[in-house]
Amino acid sequence: MEVSTPDIFLLFVILILTGIILFLSLISVIYTLRLAQKVENALQGTEGRTPGTTGAPPVRGPVPGGAEKTASTGDVVIRPPGGRETFDPVRDAPDIPSGMQRLCHIYGLDSLTLSSPDGLVVASSGHPSAIDEAARVSYAYMTGGVPEDDSARVFTMDYKGNPLIGIMRPKKNTPDPDIPAITRDLSAILKRWI
Repeated sequence: MEVSTPDIFLLFVILILTGIILFLSLISVIYTLRLAQKVENALQGTEGRTPGTTGAPPVRGPVPGGAEKTASTGDVVIRPPGGRETFDPVRDAPDIPSGMQRLCHIYGLDSLTLSSPDGLVVASSGHPSAIDEAARVSYAYMTGGVPEDDSARVFTMDYKGNPLIGIMRPKKNTPDPDIPAITRDLSAILKRWI
């Protein structure tokens, strides 16, 4: 049986296409594995952390002298004189919403939202009504009116020459939040991610 030139050409084309398909499949598998690792790291909150740490927030325990020791890494964290935890944007803000949720925990807030003066949400701790609240409260605050909801505390801050409106809701039975400290920590989060 004699093989003709068109048959050889067809076989050659099939071999080349098979090689290309196998190569693309290999590349797809590699990228899928990398993406799966990134998703797993993001879900655990470990992306950007040193090896050996977990993604869960560290469990803290008392250490003599006003300091605290983390259970996951054993690091000693000094508490400021008021007993409030310190905020480290590298450790506590793997992304903007997580950092703002951490601030809510530290300062005893139910929610924290940053908006532009025209009412658009810039960042939020994830409260479901953040968009509506930003529109209502920012407009009332910028026009000199009093926000309708008296449980919301409103403040202004400047970030890189841009005015921002902060809206926070303290938890019940907590002292008034330290607005200068909150604006300092919010600026650190924005500086890290924007």
